[in-house]
Amino acid sequence: MRKPCSVMTRRRPAPIAAVSVCVLFCMTVMPRPAIADEKPEFYRAINLNGPALVIDDHSWEAGDARGVFCDDAAFENQSVRLAPITDDTRSRMIRSSRWSPSGKARVRLADVPTGTYSVYLYVWEDNDPQTFDIQLAGKQVVKAYKSGKGGHWDRLGPWVIDVADGTIELAAVGGHANLSGIEIWRGRLTHKDNTLPGVATVATSRNRETDVALVLARNCLECHNASDRKGGLDLTRREQALIGGDSGQAIQLVDRENSLLLKRIDAGEMPPKGRDKLSADDRKLLRDWVNNGAIWADDPIDPFLYTSDRRAGYNWWSLQPLRVVEPPPVVRSGTRESSDLPATSDGSLTTSATGPRNIIDNFILHRLKKAGLQSSPEADKRTLIRRLSFDLIGLPPTPDEVEGFVNDRDPRAYEKLVDRLLDSPHYGERWARHWLDIVRFGESQGFERNKLRPSLWKYRDFVVEAFNSDLPYDDFIRWQIAGDVLHPENPLAVIASGFLTSGPYDLTAYTTGTPDMRAFAREEELEGLVGAVGQTFLGLTINCSRCHDHKFDPITQREFYQVSAALGGTYHGDERESLADSAKPAVERRISALEAEVEGIRSRHAPRDESNGEKTSSEKMTSNERSAHHAERDGYVQAQVSRREAVIRLLRGGPVHTSVPKQPGTWRVLARGDFKQPGEVVVPRGISAVTGATADWKLVDNAPEANRRKALAEWIADSNNPLTPRVIVNRLWGYHFGEGLVRTTSDFGFQGGLPSHPELLDWLASQLVRPADGPAWSLKRIQRLIVTSAAYRQSSRTAPKAAEVDADNRLVWKRPSQRLEAETFRDAVLAVSGDLDLKLGGPGFRDFKISSAGNNETYTVFDAIGPEFNRRSLYRTWVRAGTSPLLDTLDCPDPSVPTPRRSVTSTPLQALSLLNDAVIEHSAARFAERLRRDAGDDTTAQARRAYALAFARQPTPEEITSGQRFIAEHGLAQYCVVLFNASEFLFVD
Repeated sequence: MRKPCSVMTRRRPAPIAAVSVCVLFCMTVMPRPAIADEKPEFYRAINLNGPALVIDDHSWEAGDARGVFCDDAAFENQSVRLAPITDDTRSRMIRSSRWSPSGKARVRLADVPTGTYSVYLYVWEDNDPQTFDIQLAGKQVVKAYKSGKGGHWDRLGPWVIDVADGTIELAAVGGHANLSGIEIWRGRLTHKDNTLPGVATVATSRNRETDVALVLARNCLECHNASDRKGGLDLTRREQALIGGDSGQAIQLVDRENSLLLKRIDAGEMPPKGRDKLSADDRKLLRDWVNNGAIWADDPIDPFLYTSDRRAGYNWWSLQPLRVVEPPPVVRSGTRESSDLPATSDGSLTTSATGPRNIIDNFILHRLKKAGLQSSPEADKRTLIRRLSFDLIGLPPTPDEVEGFVNDRDPRAYEKLVDRLLDSPHYGERWARHWLDIVRFGESQGFERNKLRPSLWKYRDFVVEAFNSDLPYDDFIRWQIAGDVLHPENPLAVIASGFLTSGPYDLTAYTTGTPDMRAFAREEELEGLVGAVGQTFLGLTINCSRCHDHKFDPITQREFYQVSAALGGTYHGDERESLADSAKPAVERRISALEAEVEGIRSRHAPRDESNGEKTSSEKMTSNERSAHHAERDGYVQAQVSRREAVIRLLRGGPVHTSVPKQPGTWRVLARGDFKQPGEVVVPRGISAVTGATADWKLVDNAPEANRRKALAEWIADSNNPLTPRVIVNRLWGYHFGEGLVRTTSDFGFQGGLPSHPELLDWLASQLVRPADGPAWSLKRIQRLIVTSAAYRQSSRTAPKAAEVDADNRLVWKRPSQRLEAETFRDAVLAVSGDLDLKLGGPGFRDFKISSAGNNETYTVFDAIGPEFNRRSLYRTWVRAGTSPLLDTLDCPDPSVPTPRRSVTSTPLQALSLLNDAVIEHSAARFAERLRRDAGDDTTAQARRAYALAFARQPTPEEITSGQRFIAEHGLAQYCVVLFNASEFLFVD
């Protein structure tokens, strides 16, 4: 991969006299009228993503030359064989390009002297064929250009433009165009002047029929397609269009002027109200087409062939293969570029604290520089350890941990802290909670029966261990979709497939409902499952295609039922045994090994009696230091032992709530999603619009149930599937920065957001799937890259100039302050009060009472106060409709629906709840008891200790004074209530 060079400097000759300067200025800058018979002369050429070079004896400038503006992503692939073949220098220019994931690439040249110019544009295709329009100064100069197969390139033009405002702007709209270079001449050139051998002289549509297909696809087929047929009309097929719809014949071949299609368009009724009307050129095109017999270029017309302003086509950004992205160079304080600094195996750069920390920062700083912004200074060490601790393990750091980090002078102190937290067993608990939000994890069925699922906690414990052990993400996917059939001998894999049955289940419909009720409930259940699989792993709302082709994304109704067929054998039922008899000997060996590890940990970290008279490192410590050391050691031992015991519990088998598979019958498309209207037979397949991984799984309609889920799991986890890695690295980024590079973390379709940093997204996704060094599919590796970047380590303070330019912080000029989630807040309250029980795994605690009425169960929540309720909130039994007033107040989501991103509201009820909640009052009293034990009755010492525990810092003199007054007037317990209610406790900077 070639790296763009620095800006090419233009130098003028030294003036001989003032008159010479004036003449030179007039020649180069002042407007020059075009002379009719004047021969055109070369003006400028830009290699949009590369260095300065010479082509055809003309000097081409680098992509970052003066007056050149392009925010699109950089892309280069020098290994693609070009067609037609051209010289080496031109080839290097062509293969290094700019592209836009939004389907609108744009390049602007500024400071162009007034005059007439002729413009050429170099485009090329590196992969799948694309279709796009080309605009010059906002006017269309090429319609529906076809990029051809990978390697094809064109020098398009020339197009003549009269420049009066000092700018030349080119754009490619509708597809993912690779724009390689711009060549500009003064004067007028014609197509015959584009004389490069074997290269097209101008890009035009193939024929009228192709243009008509484009107009129909962009304006009509969203409603009038084979699966939707608004008004009974299908315009994708000629035969159906000639038959017409409910209002009559859309196209008449005898009385052509009375064709309803033309009448509705001329009357402005179609496209319907709220849509842009067709241009005069498009109306004439359709009229000429009808008058010439209405011939279809492709029959049927694929409605997803083109991305329009209302829906995505096959060329939508997220569906394209991952691109090999060259990180942009970023200049440090000095002259050296960070790209030239040696990189470690995990992508870190050896650089100073004021420059980029790793390659992530190249992307962030490059965008900030283009916007005229700077990153924020690095946060102080107390802020960093509190931020990292909550982000990685969901718990506040202890005062001793804070002081140890602040006083650690090792240059790698921060990296050591990151490694320690990533290795903590509590890391898995923190990140399991995020995952359970996405998969709608609930430990009761929902609906009116709402029966408890007494063993679904094992799925939660599997997720905890998967994160702790850094289970490769592709295996994490496979196990949840098909673990019970891929690895039936592994209890963890069997438990993992509980993902399939973690959603709501309408028991009433299945047990006492009519056949129609059961059939309807089954279709609803499958839609929810297809939605969970599609949104969780692929960021696609496949379930929106149940009744008709997707309104916004290139997913057909047929494809919904193909994916549904892959999951059609998944059923809820009685709990099943997770440990097969044949696997028991091997599992027992694994358990023995884990038990040996537990004993080894205990023996290695047990207190030692040194009798040789030489002081140990522990004995050299002060009493406070020794106490902190022992507490840290004991906490480490306890956590490691607890983790292994949790895994042993899972391995021992027993009942587990997971899918009870059955062989599905013939699978059919249901018209309008109605089980009473079965249509064509379908076989299990994927989504054809997703490039890279083949959608054809070579399965027949009676394929075994196990093979169906295996094929689905392999398709999603395929390293060539571009959606899977993009979606998960975006989720990781979102949890660390408050929102993802794509804001809609479970929707990468047309209705979702566009990536703020598309190159960074693809670079991170590539690092996950095909890292230069280290294990593939390691989520911890990606998180380590994120949290060790300078972008993550920024202060969260607002810079007025940056806020004015980028109020939403999409360019990441600071690390945003984030409010603790409800469960993390509760855990922090328990932690600082000294009551938190850090035992891992096992059945959850129940802060509710169950009442049974007939076959129904209801849940009455009470104030969970007492040692049995002091475990982390993750271990609360999460029943549907059994809510917690404290957690609900802080936007804890309903487990009945996926929650890819939690709401963060601010209401008066929150303040009232946190000031008066019985759990808060109890914890505040316990916090006060801890302060008296640690600091005695000295109110100054109590305030210092309280601030160290709650805020990871020492109070100011003013805060000590106000605290003393408050304690004297209202008591220490109420002072602790106030601290729990402080924004500094509830938010992490």
